[in-house]
Parts: sequence; C-alpha cells; structure tokens
Amino acid sequence: DEGLDNSRRDWLRAMSGLGVGTALGWQTAAHARARANHALQVFVRDGCAHCADAKAFLPQWATRHPDVRVWLRPVDTDTAARDDLLRLSEQGGVWPPGVPTFVYQGRLLAGFADAATSGPELDA
Repeated sequence: DEGLDNSRRDWLRAMSGLGVGTALGWQTAAHARARANHALQVFVRDGCAHCADAKAFLPQWATRHPDVRVWLRPVDTDTAARDDLLRLSEQGGVWPPGVPTFVYQGRLLAGFADAATSGPELDA
C-alpha cells in the first residue's frame, strides 16, 4: 500500500530529524559525509613502515585536535576503505594512490615522512 509506505517514510524523516535515527545507527548519505568531514580519515595497510610511523604520530595529533575523530581505514582488509581511497585520490589529483593517506575537511595528504615534516602539513 502506497499510503503505508508514505507514512513510514514520514515517520522515519521525523525520527531522523529528532536524532533518533542516528542514535539507532541509521545514517543518510548526508550524515555520513558530515561525520567524515569531522574525522581525520587515515588510509593504511599492514606491513607499511610509513603507515606504522603515521599511526605512532596520531595520538600526538589527536591531543591537539580533541574534537576530531581519528578513523583508521585499512585498505588491505576493508574493500570500502580501498574504494574510498581510490575515489578520493582520483578526485584529489593524487595518482597513483598510496598509503598512508590522510583526508581531513576535504583535503588529501598522501604519504608520511615523519612528525616534524608531515605533522605540520597535516595541521595546515
């Protein structure tokens, strides 16, 4: 019944407007983008020495940015992370993609030399 479908849709819209949908784990694409923009996405791979150095640096970075969630995205075990890295790298003009790659507030930084060199680039 189409009326029932419209009623459900209206109810879901009302609940998501109250934040209930998010509390229950439902997310729209807009919510996901907003969360991603308020997170530092870090694309990494096991066995990558630069990724290990970046992971060791992240707690230091996180203390300077306590309101930003650090989201590790393992491209070797998570196909969605791999697909996102490919898409974001292509959109950002960084090709071929590599790890570690950092994405924060729409900016993409590929690679990690050390805290003294790459840290300030990430903060800029």
